[in-house]
Amino acid sequence: MSDFTPLTLTQLCRRLLAAERPVLVMHTRPDGDTVGSAAALAHMLALLGKRPRCLCADEIPSRLSFLLEGVDLAPPEAGEDVLVVAVDVAAPVQLGSLAARLQGRLAPALMIDHHQTNTPFADHYLRPEAAACGEVVYEILLFLQAESGTAALPRPALDAVYAALMADTGCFKYANVTPHTLRTAADLLEQGADAPRIGRLLFDTKPRELLRAEALTATKLASAHGGRISYAVLTAAELAAAALPADALETAIDVVRSLEGTELAFVLRQTDPRTYRVSLRSVRANVAAVAARFGGGGHHLAAGCNVQADSPEQALEAVLAAAADALLLSDHTPITD
Repeated sequence: MSDFTPLTLTQLCRRLLAAERPVLVMHTRPDGDTVGSAAALAHMLALLGKRPRCLCADEIPSRLSFLLEGVDLAPPEAGEDVLVVAVDVAAPVQLGSLAARLQGRLAPALMIDHHQTNTPFADHYLRPEAAACGEVVYEILLFLQAESGTAALPRPALDAVYAALMADTGCFKYANVTPHTLRTAADLLEQGADAPRIGRLLFDTKPRELLRAEALTATKLASAHGGRISYAVLTAAELAAAALPADALETAIDVVRSLEGTELAFVLRQTDPRTYRVSLRSVRANVAAVAARFGGGGHHLAAGCNVQADSPEQALEAVLAAAADALLLSDHTPITD
């Protein structure tokens, strides 16, 4: 049983309103949902006279940096009285190097999340039915607006929430999209969110390194089980030879999942001699269960984990076996090569 308390929306927002210096913490390998959600809260809390800032253990990818324009990214000073709020962080391990710093006075006091598999590490407001954390944050923004009597939500917050929705739904094309998601998006558009600009920056503008990473991934494409599983294995040596930074692989999984006939896709990336980072996607199989075998987690159709193995071949064998089991459970038919 968790030592932390589930919160209602009212309880969460009252705590936010009581904090003068909220610190909004994003997860490692930041994506558009965690960045957009944290940025939206920062803009709203700043409008209400607070002094918010956003922190992440990893560098923010350049293509997402526009979401944090005007946001304070400085870490809190020693002795500063802050309220740490984890945004779109499903488990303590996702805090990365911040975890050691978020002890004692910086221990996360609040947790806002939407993942279907999560490990509460603070008093929390969880909405696993939401397509994105941005969907949850929009609820919070509306409550804060009503509670404070603010005439309108700040434009940067509208854009940041819309970006969070777009990012975690693949531009509203993934299976996690619900009628509520689309109504939220429509509401944001009615209030002035700049959908064309956000869509262009998130999906149609890529740095050269990201395009090179996608090209490398395409050369490494492989399939198993009659093409139902597609994957790419990227070793540390290959990444070093291509001079690709880790954040350049953010969209590598999209290359793999786009291969015709794919039902389950994954990218296996070597991060050190015995560790392999795995990103998984599926159209119906439970990849969160696959990730859970290796201590990871996520959503039913999108998840991630780290695999320990003595070689890329050994890591691949383990993930392929787990992926095949997930497909078998999803359709109850034998899988043969």
